[in-house]
Parts: sequence; structure tokens; C-alpha cells
Amino acid sequence: MARRSKGEGSIYQRSDGRWQGRVVIGKDEQGKTKYQFFYGKTKAEVTKAVKEAVGKVEKGIDINAGKTTFTEWFEIWLASKKNNIKPSTYDTYETFWRVHIKSALGHMKLDKIQPHHVQKLLDEKQGGELSPRSVRYIHTTINTALKSALKQRIISFNPADAELLELPKNTKIKEVKPLTQDDVKAFIATAKEDKFSVAYILSLALGMRKGEVLGLQWENIDFEQKTLTIKNNLTRVKGKGLVLTTPKTASSNRVVLLPEKILTLLSEHGRKQAVEREIAKASGKYSEAEGFDNMVFTYEEGKPVCPRYFERKFKKVLEKAGLSQAGLHSLRHSYGTLQNEAGVNMKAIQATLGHSKASFTMSVYTQNTTELQREATQAVDKWLPL
Repeated sequence: MARRSKGEGSIYQRSDGRWQGRVVIGKDEQGKTKYQFFYGKTKAEVTKAVKEAVGKVEKGIDINAGKTTFTEWFEIWLASKKNNIKPSTYDTYETFWRVHIKSALGHMKLDKIQPHHVQKLLDEKQGGELSPRSVRYIHTTINTALKSALKQRIISFNPADAELLELPKNTKIKEVKPLTQDDVKAFIATAKEDKFSVAYILSLALGMRKGEVLGLQWENIDFEQKTLTIKNNLTRVKGKGLVLTTPKTASSNRVVLLPEKILTLLSEHGRKQAVEREIAKASGKYSEAEGFDNMVFTYEEGKPVCPRYFERKFKKVLEKAGLSQAGLHSLRHSYGTLQNEAGVNMKAIQATLGHSKASFTMSVYTQNTTELQREATQAVDKWLPL
């Protein structure tokens, strides 16, 4: 009788009346054939189990790996991602798992999770107080972890595949209203009285994100070439505090030309900061945090500025200027709008903002980007009331 090859199965009835199935799953280290056994009260029950096992073996899937619980797999997967994703992304995955997913799906075996289990969780969350965006991120967390399990042949299909589910749509898109020219004048006049006025103005004049502004180091500014290199993002990560990471996207790493007014503003800020640091050092209060050397924006004692504190201070400036309806992202949005109104080429606006897709700014390719950026800096000097 010929030996059964890997993936073949046999079914027979035992003397006690139960049915038994056996599937060849490979060989051990000594070269001996390895089997997986299945038991059941009926032949149909065992036949189904054997058929599923044979299908997995033929696809190269470890039929025992799927017995791992989702919690066990998620912890393994997340640990493997720790050094390959941003700390903020890691923190978000961990939080959504712990708060929204673990109690519902964590106890289940990977090979037992079906699309309807995932759909039920998403529907329950959508029926609660979570926004469609948060529900979609719950799905992203589940889908990303299970996609990795599928890639490693631990499961035969991904039950969280978007094509198998009904995902919530972002029905409400929060409108970000840009500042008008009059708003800008009122804002600048009020902001000048605040310690972080230069940081606010950078956000407006260069369309920089909050983390990009607070992550600036003096080495990123070239006063001779009149350029600013954006390659850092300051963010707070649970358990670690403030950390410097890379910007939002690959295209967010960029070099922008600086308007003359901004060069002057930064130069003055640098001189004031040097005086403040000498005073702090003389009083024994100066303490530059490790890993945050030569930051452009700091507290008096030399430590980096907390993004949340920065935003609270900014909101007070807005309220004082009579612009409480605006937000910090309004400055970035205002940059694009005011530059567009000034007739600046969309390609230059896109380059300065660091948009990853040309569709964001109606990309135009008829001129050299550097030349366009130079025109853009000249436009800022015209509409920025400094």
C-alpha cells in the first residue's frame, strides 16, 4: 500500500462508535510522518474537519497555528511592529485594541473569527458614541493584524477584509475655515504679545503642522541659503512622554524657502532665546531635556514645549483676537488659501505644505518647483502683516 503524502487524509469509524480522521501534515526532525487527528460523533462532522485541514495543508498553512487566540497573536504582532512604526501609531493600535477590541474578539481562536464577528463589533461601536472615523480605525487595527496573520499563513483568509464588511462612512467632514486677510491682521496683532508668537506665525506663513513647528531645531534653519528643513515631528507618546519622530508622510520631509520677514523673525527669536537661556542658567533653572538639543521653541528652562499646552495657549490668543471659531489647523489651511488668492502656483503651495498627493493642491508641472517656491515666499512677505 502506498504511503500517504502530505495533505492526504483518511476517515474511519472506531470500535466505540465514534469517527476518527487523520491528516498527514508533514515530517518531524527525524523524518517521521506527522499526523493531525480529528474526532467526532458523525462521519459528516469529521469529514468536514479533515477537508478543512487538507485545504490548509495544501496552502502551506499550519493547521495548529490558527488555534492561537487573537489576544496572543495581537501581542506578538504589535511587538514585531514596535520598531517599524511611529510611537504614536503604536500607541493608537494598542489603545484601540485594549479599549474596543480585546474584550469582544481577544478570546477567540484566529481560525474561528468570521466576518460577522467583526461586523457585529463595528456595528455596536457605531451605535454608540464613537465617530465613524474611530470605528473605521477599530477596523484598521483588526484588519492590519489579521492581514499579517494571513501573510504568514496562520489563517486561510482575513475575516476583516474590507470587501467582506459594511464600514461606516465619514458622513460629516469637519470644515476648516481659513482666516481672511482681516483675520490675519487681528491674529498677528494679538499673537505678538504671546511667548509663542513666532511659532504661531511660522504655522501661518509656512503652513506647518503643530508637531513640525515644535520639533524644529536650529540646525534645521540655514540663514545663508534662506531655507528651513522639516524633518522632525514632536509628539507625546503614552509611557514615553515627548518624543521626536518623523513627519506625517514621506512628502512631509521637505525643504522650504523662507520669506524675508520670517528670516528676520527667526533671527530675533534666536537672540531673545539665547538671553533667556543665559538667565535660566545663571539661576540654575536651565535643564535641556535629553534628546532635545538646540530646539527652536522651548520653555524658559530649555525643555521642549508640550503640544497640548501649545494648543491651549494658541486658543487663548484666538479668543482674545475674536477668532474663537478657528483652530490651530486653520493656520495651515489659511496659508494655502491666502497663497492661492495671491496667485501663487499650486505646485509651489503643494511643495511647501508637503502634501503627499498632487490632487490636494491641483498640481501644475509647467515650472521648476524651486522657482515657484521663490515666488511663493515673496507672496507671503506681501500678505503677512509684520
